[in-house]
Amino acid sequence: MRIAIIGLLSLLFSQSATAAPLPPQFIQALHQADISLQHVGLIVWPLNAPAPSLTLNPDHAFNPASTLKLVTSDVALNVLGPAYTWQTAVLNDGTLQNGVLNGNLYLRGDGDPSLTDERLFLLVHQLRLSGLNRINGNLIIDQSRFQTTPPETTFDDHPWRAYNALPAATLYDYSATTLSLHITNQQILLSAEPLPPHTQLINQVTADYSPCDVNWRDHLHTDWRAGKLTLSGTYSAQCGAKEFALTDNVPSALLAGAFLTDWSEQGGEFHGIWHQGTAPDNAQLLFEFPSLPLTNVLYNMNKYSNNIMARNVFLSLASNRPADIASANQTVLHWLSNQGLHFPELVMDNGAGLSRTAQISARNMAMLLRHAAKSPLYPELASSLPIWGEDGTLKKRPHTCAVTDSAHLKTGTLDGVKTLAGYVHRPDGTTVVVVLFINDEHANQGAIAQENLLNWINATH
Repeated sequence: MRIAIIGLLSLLFSQSATAAPLPPQFIQALHQADISLQHVGLIVWPLNAPAPSLTLNPDHAFNPASTLKLVTSDVALNVLGPAYTWQTAVLNDGTLQNGVLNGNLYLRGDGDPSLTDERLFLLVHQLRLSGLNRINGNLIIDQSRFQTTPPETTFDDHPWRAYNALPAATLYDYSATTLSLHITNQQILLSAEPLPPHTQLINQVTADYSPCDVNWRDHLHTDWRAGKLTLSGTYSAQCGAKEFALTDNVPSALLAGAFLTDWSEQGGEFHGIWHQGTAPDNAQLLFEFPSLPLTNVLYNMNKYSNNIMARNVFLSLASNRPADIASANQTVLHWLSNQGLHFPELVMDNGAGLSRTAQISARNMAMLLRHAAKSPLYPELASSLPIWGEDGTLKKRPHTCAVTDSAHLKTGTLDGVKTLAGYVHRPDGTTVVVVLFINDEHANQGAIAQENLLNWINATH
């Protein structure tokens, strides 16, 4: 191993004429993880320095995984504005008299990623306050503001995993259903909330008494089709109560079911059916229900790496209607170009990083972060990122790392991909941009290399 590391060190001295050699502890961690240096892109660049202090393959295009959300976030803050809100229009095509609507009610969203259960309750409450008591017609969910994304475009062979939820203009609760497992009298009880209308929940899970391991979910199998959600497999009684999220990628059904439940619970009457459709041009607007501001959306999106929120934000950048990926991508490239940022290798795909084709170089990700740090909107971007060891996706990262409480970082993980990008705030008061992309079959072993690099950055002045 000593000879191999010496060889690596000699190679790294030639990486850049201006950058320092890479830290030995970082190199050793990569070597022990069997990660090839050719599969690593790195830049460490203090904001107050004219050139990077460390580089490795800085101009190679890498898959950035969820760190691509940084590009989507920065462009959205500048193009849409931090106070931007989406509007869900509530419309009708009939006559409204004495609290009775004789006609159809329409819900038409324009991409609100924040319409959760609590906010839908408020929307229904506002509708009740408007004086509407009874709907003699149908509930129609209008998804026309976004181009339909085919279900077969899910990322992998787990189409029901919540991270595979597809974007929708009229989105409810991240298009997710939460399944809860409980153990009672040695039996496994299964519940789901919310469920689309007329969906049957079938529990075929059997209990076993093996130790509960971190991969407990891999022993469960989902099948969701033809109005039946079936969960099968085995579940250890020692796991206690657990829950996880699924999606059937039929967002209109989920929203319709939740809306009609809230409507009934708040005293409204409904005499019709629901279906997906498009509001006619002459539909009458009752009111528009605003989303949370963009800054709030980015906080939830980045802290918890919410893919469907990122995909909705990305599509909201499109200049055309129905919004599509090509138009959103043009907006991103146009804004970057206007800022003097030319990233010829950049591939945004869906804007969330849940992609095998997305790519950007470490240098250009660092250039974006340095540019963002000079913007008046920098606090909004930085505060949306997880803090190492404190919150979001980094809450469980080791507190032994020197940057605990002092680094705002976005991370990403796919099979064969482990990435990190953001800002490290050093004890001397300086801030350092760091980008580390690992695209290697052993990338999932790269956590120690990440920590060793961050420790070095924190200690270097």
